[in-house]
Amino acid sequence: MGITKSIIKLTAYLMKDKNLSGDCITFGVHGIEGLYNDVKTIFKKAGYKYTKLNKDEIIMDELTQFGKTIHQSVFFKMLGFSKTDSIDCFPDENPSFTLNINYPIPKDFVNKYDCLWDGGTTEHVFNVFECLSNIVRLLKVGGRIIHSVPVSGYINHGYYQFSPILFFDFYNANGFTDIEAVIIELNSKQGANYYHYNPFLLFHMNFNKKKVCLYFTAIKNKVFKKINIPVQGKINYKLPAEKSKNPVKDKLKEIIQFIPFIYKVLSIINLKITIFKLKRKNKLIL
Repeated sequence: MGITKSIIKLTAYLMKDKNLSGDCITFGVHGIEGLYNDVKTIFKKAGYKYTKLNKDEIIMDELTQFGKTIHQSVFFKMLGFSKTDSIDCFPDENPSFTLNINYPIPKDFVNKYDCLWDGGTTEHVFNVFECLSNIVRLLKVGGRIIHSVPVSGYINHGYYQFSPILFFDFYNANGFTDIEAVIIELNSKQGANYYHYNPFLLFHMNFNKKKVCLYFTAIKNKVFKKINIPVQGKINYKLPAEKSKNPVKDKLKEIIQFIPFIYKVLSIINLKITIFKLKRKNKLIL
């Protein structure tokens, strides 16, 4: 469980205009791949307005898979959060709270946090529905969820590897908005490739057995009396609006994507060409 340089880089680019602040909680205690100056360099290059820390504020962590690096509290303080708590099932890594998120969290944790960071815990939790439900409970209205989870190529890493549609459907059904997702294609030679993910346009993407992760974020916009269980295919998505270069073409795409049969036939006919074009179009150059 850790926050790699590729995740730090992506976070800096995606969150630089989001004004992250308040109280953050993490599932697990994350190792950070880098020292203070490493993270600072990534933030500067991305144009992220990070919080500068004094030497006495830079706490080190020797319990990570990256060796001796900055503690996660330093990373989240640099992002802009004033406080960072953590939840873990085991006390070994000194979490703020030792809780089993397979079960509902205590009531005094409900609607408490401005951000929840899941940097690779959900796939290890057997009761995924309760885990996701706890995320909804922990966040305030206006609070942000950030997931960084495996999609493919991680056999036996955890109990699960996730299809991105799970998060789109669950969070849409439970009043979350401002949804953004990026597919991270890990490449040992080039580091990582990043692709904007759209559930309508990229459901056929094939990464040829490479390790692939999902970076997903959304904001809690309302509170329901109970956690809603989504039904696949029954959710209407509201993705962040983008400036259109060709409104007529975009409107045609919008109509086609809601006619499943036509869209599926067109996708099958042009599958290989479509995958190539979508990868190229949605690739983020970071």
